[in-house]
Amino acid sequence: MNITCEKNKLLKILSISMNSVSERTTVEALKCFKLETKNNLLIITTNNLKTNIICSLDAQVDSEGVTLVHAKTFYNIISKLPSEDVSMYLSENNTLLISSGDSTFNIFTANPEEFPENMLIDEYKEISLSKEVFKDMVRRVAFAASEEEEKVILNGVLIDIDSEKKKIIFVAADGYRLAKDDISFNGKDSLKVIIPIKTIKEIMSIFSIKETETIKIRLGEDKILFMIEEVQMYSRVINGQFPDYNLLIPKEKNLDIKINRKEFLDACERINIIAQRNSYMVKVELVNKALVISSVTPDFGDGSEKLSIEYSGDDNINVVFNVRLMMDVLKSLESDYIKIEIINDEKPLVIKEDNNQEYIYIMMPIKVKR
Repeated sequence: MNITCEKNKLLKILSISMNSVSERTTVEALKCFKLETKNNLLIITTNNLKTNIICSLDAQVDSEGVTLVHAKTFYNIISKLPSEDVSMYLSENNTLLISSGDSTFNIFTANPEEFPENMLIDEYKEISLSKEVFKDMVRRVAFAASEEEEKVILNGVLIDIDSEKKKIIFVAADGYRLAKDDISFNGKDSLKVIIPIKTIKEIMSIFSIKETETIKIRLGEDKILFMIEEVQMYSRVINGQFPDYNLLIPKEKNLDIKINRKEFLDACERINIIAQRNSYMVKVELVNKALVISSVTPDFGDGSEKLSIEYSGDDNINVVFNVRLMMDVLKSLESDYIKIEIINDEKPLVIKEDNNQEYIYIMMPIKVKR
């Protein structure tokens, strides 16, 4: 192997590839970048057995070859090199010579045959989405996914392609709340796949580096492939049956409130100063045609906020909820106004955007003794 490439472009690709490097493993090959050269390309592969990233980079290839280098060491060296071209030469004794300007490093390499094979998807359905649409959908729902390891089936985001309704639906839930958003989509096949939340976060980090407009997704039974220009990211999916979210969405309401989202968020953040010392419990009620949110923490203090609203329905309803769960959704939305639909103090609250009726956020109230 004897190649030359641009340092800044190489560093971008390495920062993406690092997402699939496993340092907490006894298998040394999983801590490595696989470097391979062919057809004037440098191909960099990482694989932690759950995700597999393959990136390619234009390079001047004088001789082809393949090797493994310790990922963290290699990344740190490249990041500190002068902003010039980087040359790499694999010697006969399997050390990699790295040079840039007046800087020279020799690092030991490992046997590439020890590296796991790339993931493959034999049968799949392929869809294309705008990067901005994908990012918006993820931002609106992913925060509701569970981080509790025992809730495996809820540790991800469900992508539900519904050919009958002509929609792609994103859903996440953790047992206390559920977030759902959807967009119109013309597809012939219906398919449901649960993407691990860690994979979702890795894709979002790739978006922060790659200035692409479109993402292609291949969905298989047990794996998924994201294609973002010269980056391919394979991931295993979560096997199992996601709860039927349609059954969880309330079909009735006794109180309908319209409120300024930013004003409500600011009020929740202030009342959280008190509520965080009492399991984040906050009460919401209507007083003189205004919305009042309050929290009382014994032996510490209390606080209340009064907000102007528009409403219709039963003005005697009051509900206690976890203010953190409310702040999460208020931060993820962008609409100036939201709607809060309430049945009673025991049934789920429903949050909707004023300008996007497809979005639904369901939050369980806290049951308290009267």
